[in-house]
Amino acid sequence: MRFELYKSSGKFRWRLVADNGEIIAQGQAYASKRKALQGSDLVRSAVDAPLLDLVPQSGGGPGPKSPVRKSGGGPGPK
Repeated sequence: MRFELYKSSGKFRWRLVADNGEIIAQGQAYASKRKALQGSDLVRSAVDAPLLDLVPQSGGGPGPKSPVRKSGGGPGPK
């Protein structure tokens, strides 16, 4: 699983994606990237999944493709 941060219709959003590509969960539209990260952090604190930043860089290119943040270390598998 992984979390993705992306921009759609001028708003920032996050989604939780399964290994098979299926979207499991998604957050609301946020006015700022910081607020979207805070929203995803609330969910990520309970899930051990990396965040993949899909927001283009200021130069217009794609964001980094490797995980940029790890989760806060929620409970592990039982």
